[in-house]
Amino acid sequence: MSKMDTINLENITSQEVLHQVEALCTAEEPAACASTCPLHIDGREICRLISSGDTLGAFKLYQKQAPFALILAYTCPAPCEKVCLRKDFGGALLMSELEKMLAKTEGKPEKAPLFIPKKGKKVAIIGGSLKGLSAAHYLAKKGYPVTLFEKTGTLGGKLLKGVPTELPLEVFESEMKILTSLKVKLEMNTEITNVQSLREDFDGVYVATTALTLAGSEDKLVIDTKEDANLPPGSVYEIFAGRRAGTTLDRLFQGVNVSAGREREGSYETTLFTNLENVTEKPQVVPEADTGYTKAEGIQEASRCLQCKCEMCVDKCGFLKEYGKNPRQYVREVYNNLAIAMGTHHANKMINTCALCQQCEAICPNGLDMSKVFLAAREKMVATGKMPPSAFEFGLLDMDYSMSENHFMAKHQPGFSTSKYLFFPGCQLTASEPDLVKRTYQDLQMELPGGVGLMLSCCGVLAKWAGEREQFARVKEQITLAWEDLGKPLVITACPTCQQTLKTEMGIAAKSLFEVLKEWRPGGQGSRQMVLHHACGSRHDEKTKAVVSELASHLGIDFTKRPDLSAESPCCGYGGLVPVVDEEVAGKITKVALKQLSEDDKLPILTYCVNCRDRFLMQGQEAYHLLEVFYDGSAKTRHEPPTYSERQDNRRRLKIELLRELWEEEVEEQIEMELIINQELADKLEKTHILESDIRQVIGHAEATKERLIDPESGHYTAYYRLGNVTFWVEYLPQGTGYQVFNSYSHRMEFVLDDTLTKGRS
Repeated sequence: MSKMDTINLENITSQEVLHQVEALCTAEEPAACASTCPLHIDGREICRLISSGDTLGAFKLYQKQAPFALILAYTCPAPCEKVCLRKDFGGALLMSELEKMLAKTEGKPEKAPLFIPKKGKKVAIIGGSLKGLSAAHYLAKKGYPVTLFEKTGTLGGKLLKGVPTELPLEVFESEMKILTSLKVKLEMNTEITNVQSLREDFDGVYVATTALTLAGSEDKLVIDTKEDANLPPGSVYEIFAGRRAGTTLDRLFQGVNVSAGREREGSYETTLFTNLENVTEKPQVVPEADTGYTKAEGIQEASRCLQCKCEMCVDKCGFLKEYGKNPRQYVREVYNNLAIAMGTHHANKMINTCALCQQCEAICPNGLDMSKVFLAAREKMVATGKMPPSAFEFGLLDMDYSMSENHFMAKHQPGFSTSKYLFFPGCQLTASEPDLVKRTYQDLQMELPGGVGLMLSCCGVLAKWAGEREQFARVKEQITLAWEDLGKPLVITACPTCQQTLKTEMGIAAKSLFEVLKEWRPGGQGSRQMVLHHACGSRHDEKTKAVVSELASHLGIDFTKRPDLSAESPCCGYGGLVPVVDEEVAGKITKVALKQLSEDDKLPILTYCVNCRDRFLMQGQEAYHLLEVFYDGSAKTRHEPPTYSERQDNRRRLKIELLRELWEEEVEEQIEMELIINQELADKLEKTHILESDIRQVIGHAEATKERLIDPESGHYTAYYRLGNVTFWVEYLPQGTGYQVFNSYSHRMEFVLDDTLTKGRS
């Protein structure tokens, strides 16, 4: 069971589910350098700025994240270097040297804010070490009056004496001026022996020295160094300890929870995943002089940074790339759209253009499956009436056509009263390659004993993709009843998505057609270099993928020039009904897929999903369906994708031809109205999802009712007719036995013909 399977997406509008899904995406997690640093200094961004030449910007960021940045630059033990992912590829980034370079080239002491609102609580700090100085700096910037007591005449503790350091005295002294500007009162040469005596004049005390023993004090507003016992030595840990103590006092003063939200305070292990597969070795830059990096050397060293990030899914998914966000951000937008905006158009297009292909799940180290999120969102929008009726309507109407008498059929093999097998080619193959369906069914009848029935149908996945549970249930019932009437035969599917849907959603035993075909052709002739594209429906079906690879190899196809992407194969752009919602986005998804598959040498692509083949053909890519190669041209195939109108016509004609040729049934075929449409208009109709059958209904209604307008200049008729949620307009004229169509468009508004317009009616 994957992590996604443990999340109840039925409650996708709850914050608990939101956070559970968000937690699976590590894209916004910090790099290891930042999480390991107790101050969480962003080494990745600092390196990016340096490598771009913006050393001033890099120092300003460093100074913003690190109190006493100049001191730290010279003294930091650089724990980030120990966890740098570059360490095994030429050595860790030398952040300590980069920090010194920034201090020398761009470093200026920090300036106090122009205005700090004053707080009423007074704080005493005992000890002028970096811990005490850091606490004083933090609390003074918060507006608290701070008095620091140091028993010696110098600040800095061990920082300037007894420990070897490169810290110049003038740098330290320049940094101390910030305390004066923050109005920190320094009581030098003042030893405190009784902490509780300070409580008479101060609201809180931080004991920043281990030299002072607190005898059984239970005063919560007296903070000591017990928490620092496990901290490693070094300036960055001392600064952190002081800031942590200051945070505790601030929370105590405000009367809020002291520990809440501090789980990641200090060093922790990040969950960010960074792919190191293509990282090459790049050695550290060694400074030529003893004084450290020059600016040029620093830029060169910073450019070695891997810029650790987890964006593999965004890099490979055309949908995620289109909107330029990481999955965590998408999840938040889905939640906001459903729970806050309540299904407004804010994110509808984004929700409805995910291909639901599960490529992201295969790529993600935590198995985050965005398809489950977007599908749950669609189902929620449909259930609450927030899904625009037009969103998936065109695809759903096409599915209805496949389930109607125009296409749906379930019959035993001619001459048989029972069926051991049932061929289920799926609605897409019958739409694109009806002749291949006929040839395949002919061979199945000859090769498989016991009777091979035939079911022409859609598997219903289009309704599932649209979030239409009730409509999917109706398709499921229609298929299941027909299958049961045939005796529950073993289904042989030509479409991997159909196979998956029948098995997982309907409990129908099904196997891949290619598993059957593999036994028929023991060897191929010749050899041809191609790229194998696995269909989304078989993403997790290792058996089908292996069978397809073996069958293609038997047919003489060589895939060795390109690695098999297998579970990470990209979507062709058809999944999730994306072309129905937005063909432009679908086209971009297709292009991203082709970039991963065909690369620069433009090898032909072999796939076993006809939609994949057609999507690739639309982009001018040479592509073949496995059945085309199997029959090697002996069945009629095409190398341009059919139009939507042709697809429906192919389904209808296939059923009629099969009934006549195999079952010898007389079928009365309705004579279609002849339409004359030029290529330019045909292309427009395809892009705007207007079918020839829609145009025929508009013209038929206009001719029957005479409800049509006449253009006085051209003499053309213009008529409209509402079909479902769409009103179609057609400009036409009778031409011989048919009609010439000049233009057509549609919209989703109801049009009421005003009485003043009836004068133009013919």
